[in-house]
Parts: sequence; structure tokens; C-alpha cells
Amino acid sequence: MASQRTPDIKGLSWNPSEHSDEENLRWSWLRAVEWGIWPAFLSGPVVPLLLPFFEWWKVIGVVAILTVFWSFIRYKYINLAMARFGVYFVFLKWIACPLAAIYLIVQHN
Repeated sequence: MASQRTPDIKGLSWNPSEHSDEENLRWSWLRAVEWGIWPAFLSGPVVPLLLPFFEWWKVIGVVAILTVFWSFIRYKYINLAMARFGVYFVFLKWIACPLAAIYLIVQHN
């Protein structure tokens, strides 16, 4: 069984020559899936920060509308740098969610 490599964050880059064909294929497939629903994918760290200030249906509605609009341009415009950035941007949800929870506890909501 092949050993699993731990992801590194050096330079926010993926160097295909450092990985096997299977790993490169998986990386490409994951970025393509994320790119297909880019606004919904990026909403992870943003939505928890908006929910205390806006009604939930407005926040979810905007994300849904942006995702529908994105479906018309998603494969006409592809930006690999943005796809790479998105992977690390979504990790901010581990900061945003606790901050939103603390805010809601302090506000007694």
C-alpha cells in the first residue's frame, strides 16, 4: 500500500513533478469539482460571519443565486491560481465558525 503524503502549505502551490499520476489526477479532479460550484464552495468561511447580521434565507439565497450564475461561466473561464487559493481559503471556516458562535453567545442569540 502506498504511503499517504501529508499536504504542505509551502507557497500555496502544487508541484505535479513531486507527486504520482494518481495523486495528480485526484488533485485535478478535486479542483474541478470545487470550481464547478465555486460560490457555494467558498461560502464556508463567509456564511457563518454573515448569519448573525442578515436573515438566513437571504444569505443562503444569495449563495444559491451566485452559484446558479456561476454555472453559466464556470467552464468558460478557468483560473488555476484561484482554484489553488480556494482550497486554503476554505480552511478559514475553522476560524469563522467559532467566531460566529462566540458572537451569538455573547449576544444571547
